[in-house]
Amino acid sequence: MNKVARVREKGDITIPKALRQKWGIAPGDLVGFEETERGLLLTRQEVIAKDALDEIGTLLRENGVTLDDWLATGRESRSQLVAEEYDLDERT
Repeated sequence: MNKVARVREKGDITIPKALRQKWGIAPGDLVGFEETERGLLLTRQEVIAKDALDEIGTLLRENGVTLDDWLATGRESRSQLVAEEYDLDERT
């Protein structure tokens, strides 16, 4: 499906209705723009986030790491970073 849209004065474009329906783009959704050799690629950001989270989940499972383990590691790392940034004793 090849569609064309005119860019208005403030840079606004209207995504054709058929494409919005096909790709599930609704008012208020976030879209991202990625530069490619052929031009701009427009993507729904929710799809990217979901795909990234699915990939992270797959990698965690493949390495025998539970979600609880992963979250605990994140908490430990944040505590260390805060302690280093503010010169705090990690035990306090």
